Amino acid sequence: MNYIICTVSVAPLRKDPSHRSEMISQLLLNETAEVLEREKQFTKVKCTYDEYEGWIANNQITSAEQVSTSEDQIQGFSEEYIRQAAMKYLDVPYLWGGKSLCGIDCSGFSQQVYRQFGIKLPRDSYQQAEFGEVVGFLLEAKCGDLAFFDNEEGRITHVGIMLSNDQIIHASGKVRIDKIDNQGIINAETGARTHKLRIIKRYKKP
Repeated sequence: MNYIICTVSVAPLRKDPSHRSEMISQLLLNETAEVLEREKQFTKVKCTYDEYEGWIANNQITSAEQVSTSEDQIQGFSEEYIRQAAMKYLDVPYLWGGKSLCGIDCSGFSQQVYRQFGIKLPRDSYQQAEFGEVVGFLLEAKCGDLAFFDNEEGRITHVGIMLSNDQIIHASGKVRIDKIDNQGIINAETGARTHKLRIIKRYKKP
């Protein structure tokens, strides 16, 4: 089985083997992936961490025969550490497919924060919503719970990290802190409702 290692700080993972193709995720420096298919300029890979598949430019990777799957972790999965980890991304600009301090999307944000505690989340928000325990009432939510939001068709399209039972940090335009009630997110600056609440989930460190 062949693997690759990302050799640049941030490498786009694209839908198709072209620099013009949509970026669907990213590989960060030293992240690894299994090789699925090779072309002249791109390689199709499956990410070791979350099994997400996409195409990465050959000049941003190097080959490896085997890889380590160990993760560095913050000690303790507590509200204090969760808040600290999430706040590191405050004001980072929104970037579709992004998962770094240079730009990040909503599910990339939740995934990267939880990664620091050894909790693996899938890449997309609707996938993340399939795991964890349901929090029945907003008043029972606590720092570190994930809140999921759906569109008019009922598809989950957004996720954020609860800071308390009435405050959420999420990536929308940028990583920002807004109010939340039983209906959804309320923009702290404009007072406008921006996302409709679907469900809240709680995750535990394995």
